[in-house]
Amino acid sequence: MPQTLIYPSPELPPDLKCQILAYIRAEWWWVFQGANRFWDYTVKDTHPVNVAIVENGVLISHAEVNWRTLEHRGATYKVYGISAVFTNPPFRKEGFGQQVVEAATQYIRDSDADVAMLFCLPAMQDFYARCGWIHMANTRILFGAKDAPDVDKVESLMMLFVSEKGNAAQSLFEGDGVYVGKHTW
Repeated sequence: MPQTLIYPSPELPPDLKCQILAYIRAEWWWVFQGANRFWDYTVKDTHPVNVAIVENGVLISHAEVNWRTLEHRGATYKVYGISAVFTNPPFRKEGFGQQVVEAATQYIRDSDADVAMLFCLPAMQDFYARCGWIHMANTRILFGAKDAPDVDKVESLMMLFVSEKGNAAQSLFEGDGVYVGKHTW
């Protein structure tokens, strides 16, 4: 029977870490070119936590939860995010993707997050909406150099407003540019 497991990256069992890295390198191969070819994606300054569905030692589905602080309109927020969501092909269309995103979303709701963000292709908006995420259609994501940021023109922004502070700030994020740092999640 599949189990949902949650591990901070430093505590990942080696066999699970190997499976996660292998899949991420294959799915998002362009991130691992050149000097990044052997990058251990699980080691980052965004405090990664891995949510995994596993059965018989096989990784079925995965989502990574990260957090960072973000300044927006003069206030500082603790912003959590979800990234590296995947389901291994033999297990697709069985609900595991939704299960792992729901578990990661619950992890965020139980955390000290003010708000949460994830970036997805437009075709995935309804999927994340079913897990409680809100599409922020008029909000632009800015990243890169703070004085001359790039604008993400491909992905859609989905958000959760978690804390009282985050809920009160929802209108401040709508229809605005939000600078998330050097990189998106």
